[in-house]
Amino acid sequence: MAVAAQKAANRSECHQMRAVDHLPPGLWPWFDGAGGYRLPMPTQLSAYLTFQGQAREAMDFYQDVFGGTIALNTYAEFGETGPQADQIMHAQLDSPVFTLMASDIPPGWEYSEGQRIRLILHGDDEAQLRGYWDKLADGGTVENPLSKEMWGDTYGELRDKFGIGWMMNISPAG
Repeated sequence: MAVAAQKAANRSECHQMRAVDHLPPGLWPWFDGAGGYRLPMPTQLSAYLTFQGQAREAMDFYQDVFGGTIALNTYAEFGETGPQADQIMHAQLDSPVFTLMASDIPPGWEYSEGQRIRLILHGDDEAQLRGYWDKLADGGTVENPLSKEMWGDTYGELRDKFGIGWMMNISPAG
């Protein structure tokens, strides 16, 4: 099958919502920003957080903590005209540490605290990890302070000021 015909088949079979054609490259990994789609894509692990009108503020906060760049899209960009039009439909923070995605609860969906995600940061760069811990703890609640654990690592748990649960595991260097 010719490349152009394959792209056309991918468009019709895999994605009917043409509203994404104006989005920048990289916002969604399967969209190339030029009206085409990249299939297949490698499997990746990313965290996705849901907020109740705080996604923009939260992603700005996480950008301050971790660095990186944010891409944001509102519900209005996809035709929403109601009270949630200016809220975030999709946000993606690409930082040197990881990719974090978020949105405000979609119009008509019920919000549930129980669907919030707990994330873990782990590694052996103690200074870097403690720096993240301090920033995440600012305005939040430390549930289990960083302390040496029986498995030999330093571990702690907290909820940041947005109610997101974080676990931190610092392994000995080397």
